[in-house]
Formats: sequence, structure tokens, C-alpha cells
Amino acid sequence: MQRKNPSRAEHWVTQLRQSAAQQPDRVVFEFLADAREVSERLTYGGLDRRARGLASRLQALAGPGTRVLIPMPNGIDYIVGFFAALYAGMIAVTAYRPPHKRRGWQRIGAIASDCEAGLLLTDGEGQGAVSEWAREQSLSCPVVAVSAEDGERAGHWREPGIEAGDVALLQYSSGSTGAPKGVAISHANLLHNVALMQREMALTPEDIFVSWLPLFHDMGLVGQMLTPLFSGCRALLTLPPLVVQQPLRWLELMTRSGATVSGGPNFIYDHCVERIAPEQVAELDLSNWRIAFNGAEPVRAATLERFAEHFAPAGVTSEALAPCYGLAEATLMVTGTSSGGYSTLTVDESELARGRVCPAGSGRTLVSSGQLNGEMQVRIVEPAEQYPLPEGAVGEIWVRGASVAGSYWRQKGLSAEALGARLEGEGPYLRTGDLGFLHDGRLFVCGRIKELIPVRGRNHYPQDIEATAQAVSPHLIAHGGAAFALDTGEAEAAVLVQEVDRRAAGKSGAVDTGALIRDICAAVAAEHDLQLHAVALIAPASLPRTTSGKIQRTAARRAYSLGELKLVEQWNAKGDTGGEAPELPVGDAAGIAHWICHWIATQTRRPVERITPDLALEASGLDSVAGMTLNHELSTRLGVRLEPDILWRYPTVEALAGYLASPDETREVETWQEGVL
Repeated sequence: MQRKNPSRAEHWVTQLRQSAAQQPDRVVFEFLADAREVSERLTYGGLDRRARGLASRLQALAGPGTRVLIPMPNGIDYIVGFFAALYAGMIAVTAYRPPHKRRGWQRIGAIASDCEAGLLLTDGEGQGAVSEWAREQSLSCPVVAVSAEDGERAGHWREPGIEAGDVALLQYSSGSTGAPKGVAISHANLLHNVALMQREMALTPEDIFVSWLPLFHDMGLVGQMLTPLFSGCRALLTLPPLVVQQPLRWLELMTRSGATVSGGPNFIYDHCVERIAPEQVAELDLSNWRIAFNGAEPVRAATLERFAEHFAPAGVTSEALAPCYGLAEATLMVTGTSSGGYSTLTVDESELARGRVCPAGSGRTLVSSGQLNGEMQVRIVEPAEQYPLPEGAVGEIWVRGASVAGSYWRQKGLSAEALGARLEGEGPYLRTGDLGFLHDGRLFVCGRIKELIPVRGRNHYPQDIEATAQAVSPHLIAHGGAAFALDTGEAEAAVLVQEVDRRAAGKSGAVDTGALIRDICAAVAAEHDLQLHAVALIAPASLPRTTSGKIQRTAARRAYSLGELKLVEQWNAKGDTGGEAPELPVGDAAGIAHWICHWIATQTRRPVERITPDLALEASGLDSVAGMTLNHELSTRLGVRLEPDILWRYPTVEALAGYLASPDETREVETWQEGVL
């Protein structure tokens, strides 16, 4: 059945109330904490009642326009909390509750400070941790826990006066800790973008979504929560760390539910190919999967080809693979692949570097991020002189449409620069900072002007990475580093080039530069949940800078790629770790520690002799995705169930191995935490 576009209200409160009145008992969300059994369901009517009840509690504490920070894991409570903020006439500020006290809270604090949060909204399980953190941060705002009984207070709700242009959501950039910027997204922006996705994906009430994406991220919140709700579809939600650790659970859920829509960043498709064996593929049925969207980071032709080939026995076709392009400033979607499969174009790489698109028999193969649509106007513009470029020329991608946000939260200058651009007297346009071109009515993204580093679906700010690295040692020169993204041929990776002082640069060996690199990798992983691909320590005053002293990260990347840096010490993730993987013995602490050391060495591409049992796990350089993978390997090989944050509870490899070897320890039940993406 092809469904017409649903009627669109002026704001989300009216939209949800209309749906609840028309089909109060229709299930819209199901939450599966283990991706196997439904632990909670939510109907349109139930969501409306609970949102009204919780909103009445919020209204008793603060007035309209208050920013409500939501540090919660994926789940029904997150959905209720988000809509309660809107029902109260307040502004939802999406976030997550970090699973470990030493990881992630700094960014949440920066967001709370920037938006001047007036309320903190969390689930019952996390109320204690959030309250403790709020006291430590000297935040005076109340901490409110979502309750299953909130629906009983629905009659106390007072409908606020909301207009379409009112801000509904602050979506903060996913990487910054120092100076976060919140995109102020209105009710009208949200409604326009979900209606666009409903149309472009030809959604009907028969479609079934499966999502493991974080609800604090625009792709999860807008694409996988608001879009199915708006379109009358059923959505099955699970936890991000579960799928990262065991991607087979995701595809098994797709099989059991007959889901038609699901996806994620490019890395998850590679992860599935690497982690799911052919004999496991044979047990899957993915023949109903008609939209496998791929976005949030560069989409790679090799990834799509490998995934389609690997899962063809399960019914996956290349026509289902749907690359897309979007960003928080456009609410989410700008372009997408609808039907007929994705498109690629092989071009002459040297000509592409000169800004010209020349199709060739061999060279660089680019994947289209979808066709243009009638709602979002895409122009390719010369970034410096700001004039339009014709089809086949590379320039900055500019976007105009009703989904584009009007401002960043309380940042007038940045808003005017990035969201208020004009072209040939028309505007405003969003300057995306991405480089691309148009070809046969399709958008191809081929690089970026902006300096964000996209890895595993998250954007990292180079300034944050540089500051973290320079805090490691006084031998690392302040404001003497350049972090940038590098295309390894398989994925986008993060590289750091950093100046050292004269003592470290000397040949006396007075400073262990290898140890400096290890400490840098560990600090960046701990602070930013990011594994560096390479670190280059260079001589003092040799980093490319402008005449005014500004760091030239693009020039640094070019010098790194061409081997033109004045190297003092260098490490990259292509080195040989040495030796075959040892056996993982059960009950043998020393043997388990040896296996873990070898696994870390392999993952971080370091010589195995440098990874010792007394290594602090937080100093290992592993990001959370690698940590969850190690957790799963240990769980499977040792036959135990482990909490997802178990690696960070024990100070060293040796201590963790001792715990795992102990026959008297009672293993934790299988639960999952939020915050790895």
C-alpha cells in the first residue's frame, strides 16, 4: 500500500497529539535491550500520555524556553523525555550518559555550560550518577527522572503556546569539548526533514525500522525515531554498544522482524563483514531489507561491494544500499539514494585534485550520496570567491531549504558566516565546508574544506586533539601541533603532527620520544575515544604556518603525505606487531594477560614487546569500539558474560587477567551501556 504524505502540523506537540487521537493503540516503538526480547513497548497514545505527565512535572520547575539536557541511554525513557521537553514548551538538548566516570563527562559539562541548562532529565537508573556529576560541576538545576507512572499526571499538563519557528532541539556537534556549538533546530525544521525522508524513502505503515544508532545523534534521533513516528511505521530500537560488539545481533533482529529500513555509518558495514562468518550469514534472511542507508562519514565503494557480496546469500542486494548526505545544520538529510541502487563514478585523481571531474577507466572511484530533490537546493560554489560552479566542477557544497537551521545557539557571528551565506542575491545558504560536485543530477562528496575529522561516524575537532596531546609532556610544544584526517584507502583516519622542543629533538636520547608517542595515543583515546592512525614528532618551528602564525593543517597533511616533514620520531598503524596470536588459556592469569597484550598490540599496530601486563588499560590507546570488540572476544573465548565497561574497571592488563582467571568470581549479567558512538 502506497501511503500519501501524512498531514503535517505546525509543531511536534500537535503532530503527536493528532497521531495519538487517530491511532492511540498502535505500537510505534519497541525496545530490545539485548536485541532479542522486547523489554518495553510504546503506543502513540501511551507516548502522548507519558509525555504530557512528565511535561507537567517540568512545567512546575521551569518556564518555556528552558534548555533540558537529556543525558540518557537509548530506550523508551529517552523518547518520552524528549517529547516531554517539547510538550513543556522547552528546548531538548540531546546528550548521553557516559558509561564510565572518567570518560565523556567533560563534553557533557561543556554542553551544559554552553546552553545554560535549566533542567537535567534522566532515567531512574542514572539519576544518582547524573545528580553526583551535577553537584561536582556546581550545577544548580534540578535533576528529574523519567517515571513509568508519569502518564497518571497527564491531566495536569498545560498546553504551551508553540509556533513553528520556535527552537525544539539543540543538536551539538559530536566532537568538540572545548567550544561546542549547538545547532538550533526548530519544530518546522524537524517536520520538514522527516516529511522529506518519508517521501524520498516512500515509507508506508508497513515498513519496519530497526535502529541501533544513538538517540543523541541526529541520524538516530531524526532518522530513526522521529521519521518512523511521523510516517506511522514501527521502530525496533536496541543499544549501540551491543551492535558494535556483536553486529550479528543487529542482523538477527533484522531477520526475525522482517525489517525494511536500517543502516548506519560506513564503518558498521565493514564491521559486519569482518565479524560475521559465512556460516552465520547462511542463517540470516535479509531479503526484506530495502533501504540500507549509509552516511555520517565518507561512503566507500569497496565497502558497499564487500557488504553486498558477503551478505548476498542472506538476500541483500546492491539495490538496497543507499548512501546519503546530510548534517546537523540541515536537521539531517540533504540527499539520499531512493530506488534502483547507488551510483559510482571513477575519475582521474590528478584532475580531481585540480578541481575538475574527468571520468576515467581507472583512478579514484567515488560513491554518489544520492540524487537531488525538490526540497533541498544544492549548489556547488567556489569557496574563496563565492561564485557558482557548473556541473563537473569541484567546489564547496552549499545547501538551501526549509530543513536548514536558522542559527547556532547564541553565536551570531558563526551563524551569519555558516548559515547566512548568499549567492547571486539569493539565500540564506548553509556553507557545509564539504567539497563535492554534481554529475547527472547526483551529488558526489569528495573531500572537505572544514577541518573536522570524521572517524566511525563521529566528528572530532583538531584543536581538541592537539590540546590533549600537548598536555601530555612539556617537551611537546604548545600550539605546535596539527591534527587532520587522512584517507588510508580503507577509511578516514586521524593523524597528528606535533613539534617537540630542542631537548626532545636532540640526538642524545635524553627524551624517550617513543614513550611520548605512546602517551599521546593513550591520552587521545581516553579523552576523545579516538584511536590515532599515526603520530609524527617533528623538529621545533617546522610546522607549516601562515605569516601571522596560524597553523596550516592542510599544508601539514600534504607535507606528511609527501614525506617532507622534519621528522624526529614517527609511528603509524601499518607496522608489524610480530608473531602469531597466542592461545587464550582458561584460568591462567599469565596466559590471559599475554593474549590481551598481543591483541592490543595487533589492534594498535605496536610492537608486542612494548605492550606489557602492567600497562594501564586506559593508556592502551584503544577507543571504545575496539574495547567492545576485545570485550566480545574475551566473552566468547572464555565462555563468560562481561559488563561492557569491565575493561575500564581494572587498572592494568594484569589486574583484568587476574579477574578473568578467577574461578570464584560471579560473572555479571549481560547488560549494555550507552555512549560509544
